[in-house]
Amino acid sequence: MAGSFGLEKEHYDISMSIGEMSLFPAVRAQQQQGEFELVMEGVSCRQQVEHGTGKKAKHLVELLADAI
Repeated sequence: MAGSFGLEKEHYDISMSIGEMSLFPAVRAQQQQGEFELVMEGVSCRQQVEHGTGKKAKHLVELLADAI
């Protein structure tokens, strides 16, 4: 989503198309293998993946907190 660019209504479809080039297919392929944790630091990155694949990504801090 590249920050606010992909969140803007007029750019959303472009953002989703870019995600379909490699990121979304890779996440979907991993989903077929079973449960896994997906970690991304950027807010827009996490939103884009969730919108495009349904997989909720965690921030690194969330993953570390879960490990404690």
